[in-house]
Amino acid sequence: MAINWIEGEHPTPRQAEQASRHVMQALGFGECQGVWTLHRDTDNDHVHLVVNRVNPTKLPAVSVPWRDYFLLDRCMRELELELGFARAQGPYVTVDTVERPKIVRMSRAERATPGLLRNLDCPRLSPSAQRAEHNLTASSFQKWLTGAPSAALHRVITARGAIWQHAHDALAEFGCVIKPKGSGMVVTTTLSDGRVLAAKASLLGRWASKASLERALGAYTEPAAGSPQRTDPRRTYEQSVERERHAEILPRRPRNEISVGRCARRPLSHRDGRVALALWALSAAAQAALRGIRYRERRKGRQQEEIAGEGIAPQRPFTVSGLRAEVDAARHVIIYRRADGSEVFRDVGPRIVVRDKGDESLEAALRAAAQKYVGRIQLTGSESFRERAAAMATRLGIVVENAEHSIDRVAEATGYRSEDVFRRAFVRQFGVTPRAYQRRAICPLL
Repeated sequence: MAINWIEGEHPTPRQAEQASRHVMQALGFGECQGVWTLHRDTDNDHVHLVVNRVNPTKLPAVSVPWRDYFLLDRCMRELELELGFARAQGPYVTVDTVERPKIVRMSRAERATPGLLRNLDCPRLSPSAQRAEHNLTASSFQKWLTGAPSAALHRVITARGAIWQHAHDALAEFGCVIKPKGSGMVVTTTLSDGRVLAAKASLLGRWASKASLERALGAYTEPAAGSPQRTDPRRTYEQSVERERHAEILPRRPRNEISVGRCARRPLSHRDGRVALALWALSAAAQAALRGIRYRERRKGRQQEEIAGEGIAPQRPFTVSGLRAEVDAARHVIIYRRADGSEVFRDVGPRIVVRDKGDESLEAALRAAAQKYVGRIQLTGSESFRERAAAMATRLGIVVENAEHSIDRVAEATGYRSEDVFRRAFVRQFGVTPRAYQRRAICPLL
């Protein structure tokens, strides 16, 4: 099993062990053997717990309790109070009373009334759907399905005299098919390249579970063989993705900006028309490359004060004294602000961009960079900024690398035909590799 913490919380090994023992005790495995490990490789720190259900002294296997989900949920509320972590909400809710906080069981309807249910209007996307949204820069199939297709299906099944054929016709308009799979239902669509995307029907809501649909429409039946499946090409998932991509590349402008009328601020030139046509024809990969080119062009001519390094640690907020971290998941940016809301620096993944150049702000940015880039950084920006940051980094024990004098470039400049040949010669002369020498030195040789 796994125990997950809310994003931004970082339990100590002692707290992780305490949580694991508490969970084992709650499930009746207190006398059993268990192994746990704490992972910090995702946005949410988590513990993997493996339990040997065979009692080492009494020998019989301990059964998993019935409806163990509720036992685990109550266990999580108890750990939140005991260890002081932020409160989450599930079937069990922590309620503050005059005497002390109490853990009470609430139904979904009872939690919805005081607003304890989160993201009621947002679908709970699977990790694969979240990755797809990041890669596509557009809505995933699961998210798209909860929009117009979901509304059309809901209208059909709530109408009087609804049958399965009506549901098939409603989804066919969007190029989708609903069918049973295992103990539930799935909605699928076939892309032009033959790939099939699928999502659980219950993602649309409890009304779309297999039991609810069969109560409303009767036992499941396949689409009628002779019935025409009318699909509107403009309403399919692929067309929706294309529209989102083009809207991102070519944002819609007010009418008076692109018309050739008298009131236009800038008429649409022949070159603009060719660029727009070319963008429309570009593939997704070319569009992504174009965005990168435009970003680099904007950066030309202006050097930002930045701290860079090899992104060994995953992007996640770090604890910085006196600052709060704001996570922009859509843009993959973490902004660190003071209590008054002013921005100090931001983590954009491969770089940390320093906004406030004060000594305290620079030191905070360097400490965050040391955690993110494992103690080795590179500095860019003005000469005065690099000098101040390098001096402060040396005082903090952080190694500052010079990107222009990396090992491969030094090997080339000294006449060695490859970095590997240079490394062997360096080891023969000094007894250590160039990289090891760099890591050992506060002021690097290279």
